Amino acid sequence: MEQPASVRIATTTDVTALYEQLVLDLEADNSLGLPVDRVDVARTVGKICRGENGIAGIIDGEYGIAASIGIQAVKPWFTSEWMLSQVWLFVNPDERASDFADELFQFAAWHREDMANRVGYDIVLENTVLSLNRLPAKLRLWGRYGQQIGGTFWTRR
Repeated sequence: MEQPASVRIATTTDVTALYEQLVLDLEADNSLGLPVDRVDVARTVGKICRGENGIAGIIDGEYGIAASIGIQAVKPWFTSEWMLSQVWLFVNPDERASDFADELFQFAAWHREDMANRVGYDIVLENTVLSLNRLPAKLRLWGRYGQQIGGTFWTRR
C-alpha cells in the first residue's frame, strides 16, 4: 500500500496551524464538558509533528489545512506489543462534503501497514469516538473502516 498522494506528513512547520485549528474545534464542540488544556494540546501536536511516537497526515486546502489526522504509538498496560491510536481526525466544516475523511483513513491504513512491516506483527489501529454531538453519524463513519469492539461509559457526580 502506498501513502495517499493527497495526504502529506506533517512537520514542525505545521505545529502552529494544527494547534490553532484543533483548539478552535475542541472549544467549539466540547460536548464532553472537559476543559481544553492548550498547553497539553500544544505538547501533543508538537510531539506528533516531530515524529515522537506519532505521525500526522495533512490535506492542504486553498486557505490552509483542510483536514488532518494525528496518530500515536501506544503500549497498552496488558501487552508488550505496540498499537496505534488515533488522537484526532479533523475535517474543516466547509470541506465535510469532500472525500477528505476517506483520504485520511487511507493514510491511517497506509501508516498501520507500514508500522506492521517495521515491528514485525499485525499492529492494531484503535479509533475512539468520544462525543455527544452527532455520535451515531461518527460511529457509522468509523464503522466503515473498522470493527466496533466495545463501548465507553462515563460516570460523573
